[in-house]
Amino acid sequence: MEEKKLGMVAQFKKDVRRRMLTGLLLILPVYVTYFVVKFLFGFVGGTLSPVIKKVLQFYGVALPRSSLDEFIITFLGLILTFISLYFIGIFAANFVGKAIINYFENLLTKTPIIKNIYSSVKQIIHSVSLPGKQAFKRVVLVDFPKEGTKSIGFVTGA
Repeated sequence: MEEKKLGMVAQFKKDVRRRMLTGLLLILPVYVTYFVVKFLFGFVGGTLSPVIKKVLQFYGVALPRSSLDEFIITFLGLILTFISLYFIGIFAANFVGKAIINYFENLLTKTPIIKNIYSSVKQIIHSVSLPGKQAFKRVVLVDFPKEGTKSIGFVTGA
């Protein structure tokens, strides 16, 4: 009877752990997406807001002090960001742009600490953005950094 209770408790713990992990894997992309979008809006609003306000003042456009004012400025900042990304893409596609990018990339990959972060992010972006190919075969849980501690991994390969 005692062994059966221990078996039930162990099974219960296993079920709870599995369901919590499933919940985490389900909610984590939403959570990360929320914070990335929040960060981008904050970054665009905080960084570009003074510039956009000065440009609007220069052209005599007066916006009332309200939450609509901040929304319009953030929206204009996002539009400016998209336009900037477009022109950066054009720049990166020509010979001079490629040479400058290669120079800075070499600089980043030779800088301690930064090279690890930059290389990892670049590798993830490259594997996710492969056109016409599946970036990952499946998601797995692996014992990392030590046995008994699980980490999410992605099985890749050609």
